[in-house]
Amino acid sequence: MNVISYFPSLYPDEVLYSACARYKKHTNIKAQKTSMEALFGNNHLTASVDFPSNINMLLQQIPRDVINYETLLQKHTLFPFYKPFLPLERVEKVRELMLDHQCTHNIPGTIGIMSYGISAPRNLRYCEDCISEDSLNYGEIYWHREHQLPGIFHCDKHQKLLLETTVNYSGKGRKHNLITLEEAINECKYIKPSRNYIVQNDLMLKISNLACELLRRDVSSLGLETMRSFYKAVLSKKGYITRKGNIRFKDLIIDFNNFYDNELLFLLESSIQKETDTWLHKLLRKPRVTCHPIRHILFLLFLDADINLLLNIKKELQPFGKGPWFCLNQAADHFHKPTIKDCSIHYCTHSNLHIGIFSCSCGFTYLRKGPDKTWADKFRKDRVYSFGEIWIAECKKVYINPDLSLREKSRRMGVDPKTLIRYSTTNGAESSAAETVKTQIELEKRTKRLLRNINNHETPSRSVIRRENPRDYIWHYRNNREWLYSILPKNSKRITKQRIDWLKTDNEILGPVRSAINNIFKYDGKPIRVTRAEISRRVEKPNIIEYSLNKLPKTREVISSFIESTEEFQIRRINWVFDNWKQNIELSMWLFKREVGINKESEFIKKYLKILFS
Repeated sequence: MNVISYFPSLYPDEVLYSACARYKKHTNIKAQKTSMEALFGNNHLTASVDFPSNINMLLQQIPRDVINYETLLQKHTLFPFYKPFLPLERVEKVRELMLDHQCTHNIPGTIGIMSYGISAPRNLRYCEDCISEDSLNYGEIYWHREHQLPGIFHCDKHQKLLLETTVNYSGKGRKHNLITLEEAINECKYIKPSRNYIVQNDLMLKISNLACELLRRDVSSLGLETMRSFYKAVLSKKGYITRKGNIRFKDLIIDFNNFYDNELLFLLESSIQKETDTWLHKLLRKPRVTCHPIRHILFLLFLDADINLLLNIKKELQPFGKGPWFCLNQAADHFHKPTIKDCSIHYCTHSNLHIGIFSCSCGFTYLRKGPDKTWADKFRKDRVYSFGEIWIAECKKVYINPDLSLREKSRRMGVDPKTLIRYSTTNGAESSAAETVKTQIELEKRTKRLLRNINNHETPSRSVIRRENPRDYIWHYRNNREWLYSILPKNSKRITKQRIDWLKTDNEILGPVRSAINNIFKYDGKPIRVTRAEISRRVEKPNIIEYSLNKLPKTREVISSFIESTEEFQIRRINWVFDNWKQNIELSMWLFKREVGINKESEFIKKYLKILFS
C-alpha cells in the first residue's frame, strides 16, 4: 500500500467526490483510473457522489491529520439525509459497507432507494452565488453536498435556483471520472436550470431548508416504528385518528393534496391519487418498507413539524418518561415502588393531553394525564381503572375495623368514602351465594342440552357437536372444560401428508428473489417491468411464487414492496428513453411516445410528459 503525501483539506459542505476530483487536478494526474487506484487502492471503483465505499482504504492512503471517518461520513456524504428514517440495524449495515475496502454490495439497494420511486438528480448541480463566495474565500470552487440532494432545486443559503451541469450524477458515462466543478463549467457549452419547470413558492424553499437541516444536524436513527408512532400522535392531535385508533385516510389525503400544489407533487414524484395503497398509506401503516426522506419531509411540513421536533421526537413520544413506573396501590407491599412495566399511551382530542394507563401485576391499573413535568407527577393518579384483588381484600378488612373512622379508612385505602363502601359491601357472602345458585342452574340447563345433542347421533364427532350447538359447547369449554372433554368422542386419527417446511422454503427463495429484482432494475437495456410473473420466471421454483406466495411472508413482503404499477413503470421507461435519446434525432412528442411504447396514458402520465417537454 502506497501512502500518498498530499490530499486537500475538505471545505465546508464539500462532497467527498469533489475533494477527490480536486486531488486529481492538484496532482496533475491525467488517467482517471490512476486517481482511483491512488486514493482507494482499486481502479474498478465507481466515483460515487452520494455513497462512496472503500472509505477505510482512503483513510489509510491519505495523511492522518486530514480527516477522520466519522467526520467524513457525517459532513461530506449524503448518508445523514437518509439515516433518520432507517432502522438502526440498516444504518449500521450501510456504515459498514461504506467503510469496508472490499465492499461489493449495492449500498443504495441496501438502503432501499430503488423501491422509493423517486429519481436521483440527472446531473451534478451548483449555485452561482456559492461559486462567487467560495472563489473569494478559498481561491477555488467545489461541489456542494446540499446541492446534490434528490428533490432539491434551490440553494438553501441563497434561495436561488440551482444550475445543472453535464456531469452525470449516477456515474453513468463517468464511472471512474473525477471532474471538478471548475472543469465542469469550462467544458459546458451552456448551463441550464436543474428543471425546466420549477414551482416557485415558499413550500419549495421550506422543503430545501428541512432537507439541508437533516444534513447539517446529527439526527439519530429513529426507525420505522418510532416515526409511525410519532406521526400517529401528531395526527391524533389534528383530529385524523378515530376513537378506535384508525387513520381517517380519506380526509387526510384531501387535506394533503390541498396543502401542496399538484405540480409540486408531480415534480417530486410524490403525487397521491385516489388509490387504496399510496406511499402515504405505506408511511403510516404498520411499517414494512422504508420511505424516501423527501416524502417524510413533505409529510412533516404538512404536520407543521421542523428539525427541532425530529431531534426531540423520542421525548415527544415519552410524555411519562422511561419505565418502570410506580405502583400506587396502597394495599400492596410494593406501594410507591417502580414495579409497573406496562404503560399504554393515548391522546385525548378534547384536552389535547397525553393519557397514560399504568397496569401493575397486582391488578391495580390507574390513569394519569401527562406529560409529567415534576417528580411529584410520577406519584399522581387521575382515575383508577381496576383496583385488583389485593386492594379489594384489604379494603374489606379495613372497613370492618371498629377502631377506625370512615374518613380514616378512606384515607388508608386512597379513595373517597363512597368508593370504600361500594367495594366493601359488594361481592359479599350473600352476593356470592346468589351467584353460585344462578351458575348451578345454568350449568344444569346447558349440560342437559349438550347431552341431548350428543345422544341424537349414533357416531357423533366433535366438529358436528360444536357446529350444531355452539353456544353450550363454548360455555362448557370456558367454564367446565374437563367435563366437556370427558363426554366428547375422541378425535379420529388423521393420515398426515408430507408437509412442506414453508419457513425454510421462504428463507431459501428470498435470496434468489432479491437477486432477480436487482437484475431487473440493473438491466442496461430498455426497462423491464417488475411484476410477480417476471420475478417468478427468474427463479428456480416459479410455481411456488405463482401459487403459494401467501405461505411465504418474507418473500411476499419483498415482492410487494418492489412490484410496479403501470404508471410507475411508464415513468421509469419515460426517464430511461429521455436519458438515452440520441442527440442527432429531433425530440418530438409522438416519436418519444412511440419509442417509450405508451398506448394508453393516464392523466398523471399526460401531465408528467407535459412537464418533461415544457
